[in-house]
Amino acid sequence: MSRKVCEFCEGYGKLGFQQETCCYCDGKGFIESEGEINDKSVDFITAIKSGKNIKVEHKYIKNLGSCNLEDIVMEDMVKALNNGDYMNSNEILCALGWMTSSSMFNEIMLNGKWYIKE
Repeated sequence: MSRKVCEFCEGYGKLGFQQETCCYCDGKGFIESEGEINDKSVDFITAIKSGKNIKVEHKYIKNLGSCNLEDIVMEDMVKALNNGDYMNSNEILCALGWMTSSSMFNEIMLNGKWYIKE
């Protein structure tokens, strides 16, 4: 397991000033992830072509999990998306397509920070 300081709530200062309500790190101030952390973002096409698990970061994704979902599988995918977990491309596209408008979807595809799990 690797630890990475949560960049979504930690921007207020040093570790210890994290937001208790942060939906990325649950107020811990850091994110634990399996495998090597890849801090180099790529574009959407490069991420898809890699054939590996990927993740995306974008300001629109922050509150996607706040909806009440009936489908437990979709709920798990949206939680993984919100947590910044690496997922296969089908899961990410399915969750984004389900939870965003077409304009939000396009914005995330074009301007999101895409990462490939090494």
